[in-house]
Amino acid sequence: MINTKNLEFYINEFCNYMLLEKNLSINTINSYKKDILQMKNYVLIKFENKINIKDILSKEIFDKYLIYLYDREYKPSTLARKLSSLKSFVIFLEDEKVISANPTKYLKFPKLARKIPKTLDQDIIDSMLNNSKYLSLRNSTIIELIYATGIRASELINIKINDIDFNEATLRILGKGSKERIIPIHDLALNLISKYWKNEIHNHNKLVKTKKIKFNRELLFLNTYGKKLTRQGLWYIIKNISKKLG
Repeated sequence: MINTKNLEFYINEFCNYMLLEKNLSINTINSYKKDILQMKNYVLIKFENKINIKDILSKEIFDKYLIYLYDREYKPSTLARKLSSLKSFVIFLEDEKVISANPTKYLKFPKLARKIPKTLDQDIIDSMLNNSKYLSLRNSTIIELIYATGIRASELINIKINDIDFNEATLRILGKGSKERIIPIHDLALNLISKYWKNEIHNHNKLVKTKKIKFNRELLFLNTYGKKLTRQGLWYIIKNISKKLG
């Protein structure tokens, strides 16, 4: 059970876990820690230090804190990051058997503004998603991931499977200037990625057995030759889908 004395211990343990097990950068870990401490300080100030630290992890407190964050009028992306930090910390405590219930389980992340590539308009993207049953599993996953996260083409083609945390429903992106950020992924996109990856591994194993082709499966998306998908290749896929759907 968490109390005032050992909360800092678990926060530090969580940061060490993110560094050693998740291989996150120091800057990203510091952002996590800052978000967690912000909630802790909010509770202590709000209740004038008269609340047990363990109550921070109650659903009631989380709901009040969520209202507080919304009242601060943070940008949706900032709010989503703060909630993702708290959710990751709570999942860590649950995995370590420190707590038995997860108060963040039903937290709803704010909808992020979706940056559609300049070559596509909203109607085309909607058409792609509505007709995804006619697309390959890889291409459906690509379109859903672009739409759900707003990541750049250069970021999408460099995603590795280890950048996706299926347990915490997050995607790690290394952007311009090697700046690392963590993006929440909604269930639909996460389930599609999982289905796609299982299918890719199955096909890869078949090809290796027949010695027809062998390739590195670190990257999430490859072209039909088992090579890294290029930006030109990605735009070719999107333009080809656009033509097929009219």
